[in-house]
Amino acid sequence: MTFQPGQSGNPAGRPKGSRTRAPLKDALNKYLNEKDKDGNLRLDVLAGKLYGMAIGGDVQAMKLIYERMEGKPKQAIEVSTDTPARLEVILTNGKDTEGKADDAEGTD
Repeated sequence: MTFQPGQSGNPAGRPKGSRTRAPLKDALNKYLNEKDKDGNLRLDVLAGKLYGMAIGGDVQAMKLIYERMEGKPKQAIEVSTDTPARLEVILTNGKDTEGKADDAEGTD
């Protein structure tokens, strides 16, 4: 069956709440919001452990904290007019179009 342009294949859409919360997320959320045997909120214990790892030099822990506090940094992709020529050189095994070896500066 083909659909006409602009016609949805699922006009009713996804049922509300069907994918908004995963079972694992629900279980972790419940567990982390309970208190441990010492009366400490498990989420606080986990945050303290993560903080301790970061202070101890664990770069992945530092990155995780930063990304959760500040958001993941945007990755800039720089494109210049030289890009197609450089790609051609790279794709020809480091040789320019005349078959000469590419210099360290690139093609001009």
